[in-house]
Amino acid sequence: MRKIDYTVNDVLKNNQADDFGKHIKVQFLWDWDPAKSPVYEITLAELKEQGSEVVSKKVFASKWTESRGLQPGKMDWFWMKFIFEDNGNDQNMFQGDSIALKMEFQANQTEGRER
Repeated sequence: MRKIDYTVNDVLKNNQADDFGKHIKVQFLWDWDPAKSPVYEITLAELKEQGSEVVSKKVFASKWTESRGLQPGKMDWFWMKFIFEDNGNDQNMFQGDSIALKMEFQANQTEGRER
């Protein structure tokens, strides 16, 4: 993952200084199986602040280190699950709001071998 950014559409302009992204938890999953725990979870705001290096190391590096990367002719799937975190306080200011999420992915090919 290379870049992560988002903008909040504050419909009623009533969020004050509170960032909607602080209330959205992002879970990264390799297998779409509810019984399995996410590989990594973080709020959207933290993800934007910490940058893509964190996700690359916590999600992708661990998976592909054990399998020595994505093999030729193969593909792999991962999912991102977004959850609104109820913090027990009044969060009604976010009703009707939306988030536009922009993510850039970069893949690199390692040096191959001639066949």
